[in-house]
Amino acid sequence: MADHNVTPELTVGPALVGGMIASCLFGCAVLQVHGYYRHFPSDPKVLKALVMVVMTLTLGHVICVMAWMWALTVSAFGNPDKITIYSTPRAANVILTPFICILSQSFFIFRLFRMSRSFWLLSLCAVLSLLNLAGTLVIAIKALNQSLVTNGFNTPDWLTVLAMVCGTTCDLIITTGLVYTLQQQRSTSKWPHMANLFDKLTLWTIETGLITSITALLVIIYYCFLRDTFTWAAAYTVLAGGEISSVPLLAKVSSILPYSNGIVYTNTLLAA
Repeated sequence: MADHNVTPELTVGPALVGGMIASCLFGCAVLQVHGYYRHFPSDPKVLKALVMVVMTLTLGHVICVMAWMWALTVSAFGNPDKITIYSTPRAANVILTPFICILSQSFFIFRLFRMSRSFWLLSLCAVLSLLNLAGTLVIAIKALNQSLVTNGFNTPDWLTVLAMVCGTTCDLIITTGLVYTLQQQRSTSKWPHMANLFDKLTLWTIETGLITSITALLVIIYYCFLRDTFTWAAAYTVLAGGEISSVPLLAKVSSILPYSNGIVYTNTLLAA
């Protein structure tokens, strides 16, 4: 049965756009991961495993998106009553997304802690990330319940908004913290010629951090004001793709850590 108050003209279109963008981001991620494994075979096994796990989860994410697209455009063809957000592939997608996000955020949180040595920032980001994971999993489990899918999905709005706000806040704190710490290290570095490196890292941090933060913010806005359309679902579909795209890029510069007395140790990528 279709979701209550859903306008067909504003469902399939946004969903298709979101699915195509997510697929393009996945293709970019595949290229980034290939380049990462090719140029940095000596990186820590934990880091390489993290990238592989996130890529595997994202492959599942894309498969779920394609299944959802098939359900909307083929299975529901000529039968608008079958157009729904809360289908089984969509619920599986909602389950995978927070795991992709928390793994990506864990990488950035670890970098932030290694650079800032701030336990309170580590604790705050960890709590926010876990709240986002827990809230999203509750929503996904409810969506997987076929009786709820059939009779109407009634997860409290506050839980959905809270989960998304926690994830967005965590992304913003990580981005702001990394930028602040990088600039602080730049000003106290004993190596003046490293200023250009710090500037590049700051730019990369802002670019990758703002992508996920802005996307998550759009999901919240669309969910609050355009809930009767699939616009928010399309933006949420892109969110997982945005998370994975930033991991391999930042993994390439992972050997910046650790910092020791203002000296930065770089790899061949940064020297190039």
